[in-house]
Amino acid sequence: MAGLGQNWIEEPNRPDFAYSMAVIGDPQVINGYHPEHYAEIYDYVLRNRERDCTKLAIVLGDVTERSQDEEWARVRAALTRWKAAELPFTVIRGNPYHDRAPLFNEHLGDLIREQYDGLYAEDDVCNGYRLITVGQTDYLILGLDFGPEDAVLAWAGEVCAQYPDRRVIVVTHGYLNRGGELIKRGEDYVNDGGMAYHGAKNGGIEIWDKLIACHENIVMVLCGHVGENGIEHTVRVGNHGNRVVELLIDPQDIDDQVMPTGMVATLFFSADGKRVTVHNYSTVQKRYYGDVFTVEVDGVR
Repeated sequence: MAGLGQNWIEEPNRPDFAYSMAVIGDPQVINGYHPEHYAEIYDYVLRNRERDCTKLAIVLGDVTERSQDEEWARVRAALTRWKAAELPFTVIRGNPYHDRAPLFNEHLGDLIREQYDGLYAEDDVCNGYRLITVGQTDYLILGLDFGPEDAVLAWAGEVCAQYPDRRVIVVTHGYLNRGGELIKRGEDYVNDGGMAYHGAKNGGIEIWDKLIACHENIVMVLCGHVGENGIEHTVRVGNHGNRVVELLIDPQDIDDQVMPTGMVATLFFSADGKRVTVHNYSTVQKRYYGDVFTVEVDGVR
C-alpha cells in the first residue's frame, strides 16, 4: 500500500448493488482542527442517499476531539439533519478522552435513543441495538461501548440469541489493530491501541472470545480507534464455522498528519446481502482513497 495519504485512486466503477450502508470512522480530527469541514461529512451521506440507496448510516465513535461544547454542538446539528431526513443511524461512543460517556449521553442521548429498539441501560445510550430489514435481509445492528465490560458482552450475547434469524453487525470502537490483528488489552499505547490506557474492560481479543466467536449469526464487525491508511479488512472464523467479516475504518492519522479528508466509507450490498463492495471517499479532497475490495458475507445458518 502507498504511504500515508498517498493512495488516491480514480473514481471506481460502481458495483452491482441493491443498497448500501455509509460508515464514518473517527471524525474527531476534523471536528477539533478543521471544523469548517465537519458538517460536509454527514451531509455527503444525505445528498447521496438516493443514488447509493443508503439504508443506514454508522459513526464509529470519537465524534469529538476534546469533548468541548462547540464540538458536541456540531455533532448534534449533523445528527439532527439525519433525523429530520428520516435517515436511520447508529452512533457509538469512542474512547473516554474524546467522547466522555456523561457528555455523550447529555448531548446526543435523546437522538440516539430514538434510533435503538433496545438498550443495555435505559439511562445510557452507549450500548444498544436496532432491528432493520433491507430487501431480503433482516439485520440486528449491535452498538457497543468502547472496551465494554463483561456484563455488557453477556447482554449482547443474549440479544444475538434472541434474534437467531437476523444477521448481526457489531459496531464498536476499539477492536482491530493495524494488520487486522485483534487489539490486546495491554499497557503499550502504541501497540495495543491504548485500550487499557483508556480504561477499556475488554480488548479486541476478549470481545472476540466472549461474544463474536460464540454466535453464528454475527456476520460483520465494524470498528475504528486505530488510525489506518485506508480500510483494513479481514475474515475470522467463529466457533460454529461462520465467517465474520471485520473492517477497521479510521482515517484520523491522515486527517492529523497529512491533510483533512473527511472520509466516508460506503458498503455496497448485493440484493441477498452476501456480497459487499467497499468504496472510500474524501468529502474534503473530493476524490477516492485506498483499494476497492469486495468481501463475501455469510448468511444465517
